[in-house]
Amino acid sequence: ASPLALTGFMQELGSPSQAQSFTVNAQNLTGDITITVSAPFEVSLNETSGYSDEIDLNTTDGGIANATVWVRLNSSSEGEFSGQATVSSGATAALVNLNGVTAEDFESVPTLFINEFMAVNGGVIADEFGEFDDWIEIYNPNAFAVDLAGYYISDDLGNITRYQIPVESTEATIAPFGFLLIWADNQTEQGDLHTNFGLSSNGEDVVLTAPDGTTIVDQYTYTSATAGISEGRNGDGNPQWVFFETPTPNASNGPTVITEERATNMLIYPNPCQEVVIIESEASMVAISLFSIDGKRGLTIGCNSQKRVTLDLASLVSGMYIVQIETLEGTVTKRLAVR
Repeated sequence: ASPLALTGFMQELGSPSQAQSFTVNAQNLTGDITITVSAPFEVSLNETSGYSDEIDLNTTDGGIANATVWVRLNSSSEGEFSGQATVSSGATAALVNLNGVTAEDFESVPTLFINEFMAVNGGVIADEFGEFDDWIEIYNPNAFAVDLAGYYISDDLGNITRYQIPVESTEATIAPFGFLLIWADNQTEQGDLHTNFGLSSNGEDVVLTAPDGTTIVDQYTYTSATAGISEGRNGDGNPQWVFFETPTPNASNGPTVITEERATNMLIYPNPCQEVVIIESEASMVAISLFSIDGKRGLTIGCNSQKRVTLDLASLVSGMYIVQIETLEGTVTKRLAVR
């Protein structure tokens, strides 16, 4: 399935949201494909009609090419919603992440994420003045641009309006599915995106607040920081926070490999592999994702709580990959070389 995420659905209460689509390709299957979505999302093979919580795709000779699948948000109540579209055939599944907002109108605050930050820069990235200052990355998961002029950023939940991006700023617009770096350097004279505070290496809060000065859009509390290592979401907007040995300021978050040593109860073989790899885990596995070293997702499958999974990697180009395994006990990562 491609892409592996549809985000930024906006539904005005009383009518469905505008539909978004993904494509499905398959080969070597022994049955047809079933696509299910979690409520309040709906799925159809037609952009304008036929929506339900489940549809079927008929394969021809065990395959299907570039089938377009449409998804919309259709909630009967206001709120933020996330879920998945599951594309399955037997024991094999691909997952497409979904999220959106239902409101009476869209004067309300859009979804935004504090996506990554660095409290001790350590020479990773310099601002426009050549200074290696602390930074905070904001991610816009919506299919529309969001202007942060008038928003507040703070390092203290007790003072959420500590720094306001000037309401007249022309520097604070985040493109659809884009990123914005805010420099926490206590140097407001350097520009609109430079705050009046810095981040502590001993831990504190990171808070983004709406222009009304009371609505917290996103927040995170950290305990400590190490030079050259950032902390961020394990995938853009993902609720899991991890450390990044290779920070990704102003770019998409790939999975971290810093937890690789935690995967001692898991076997991946052969490694290097050519076309097939086997993953065995003491804990039941929920999903497996493969990412290239630059953070681009190459494959995601559902595991149905199995403890042994065989993956066909013939479609992947040769190179080094990061395997992210979600189990019932947590998430672990390992490196895998594909020849």
